[in-house]
Amino acid sequence: MNPSFDIRPEALDTAAANLYVEAGPAAVSFVVLDDNKCFRAVVIYPFANGLSINDYNEQLGEILDSESLLQHAFRKTTIIWSFKESIIVPNEWMNKVDKQELVNLVHGDLAAGEIKTDFLFRHNLHNLYRVPQPVHVRMSNKFLYASQTHQYSLLPELASLAGDRLLALFYNNHVTVLLCRNGRLQMMQQFAYANAEDAAYHLLNVCAGFDMDTAGIVLQLSGMIDEASALYAGLYKYFLQVEMLDLPVGFDYTEAIREQPAHFFSHLFATAACA
Repeated sequence: MNPSFDIRPEALDTAAANLYVEAGPAAVSFVVLDDNKCFRAVVIYPFANGLSINDYNEQLGEILDSESLLQHAFRKTTIIWSFKESIIVPNEWMNKVDKQELVNLVHGDLAAGEIKTDFLFRHNLHNLYRVPQPVHVRMSNKFLYASQTHQYSLLPELASLAGDRLLALFYNNHVTVLLCRNGRLQMMQQFAYANAEDAAYHLLNVCAGFDMDTAGIVLQLSGMIDEASALYAGLYKYFLQVEMLDLPVGFDYTEAIREQPAHFFSHLFATAACA
């Protein structure tokens, strides 16, 4: 399989660098941060929409076996899961629920998975999520000593939780959405989309579900969306305040990364910085 983006230096001291692996239904991405707080590499492998978990796992295995970055040892490796089967649970309820039953109730019980939890201490919430079993086994075997977390556990840290804000992270066939109202986190959810109309519908439906006016909300975009695209034009028809998520401050970036639109990778770098 070939990556859709492949930015890496000719020479890299991996023993003094951290590797961040984001794995979800739309893509698996590899980001490298060196000991000088410079992001040196970003490699993204997209997946086709609608893959069975077995086909997904087989393609993931091919990527993990062939990607040259992974032939070296890193100082630290962090896996950031971005599968959609997640529930945010208030801290006071965490010990009163059966985690497996709660995930099954919300997301169904047709697929086996590894149940994991992250504590969002600044918000006094728990992110309870499920990772497909074969994918969890493959990744855990490949990265034996990696720490693991979930994208939803990190997004509240990078999002500007001020006023009314809708953060949308676009992949080639999925969009991950975070909504805050009056500075308070309301929801995080992932949607599949096939075209610009689908994407606009999901974002508008989120706003309608929370009775929020699209004229007053700030829509912040990151990922695979171009300002000259039909997707961007479709969103701009409904949202009057649109921003692109910039690169995180406090870090350096290679020239090859800076040559690309900042919002293409800003969410990957931002979640890596929060992990």
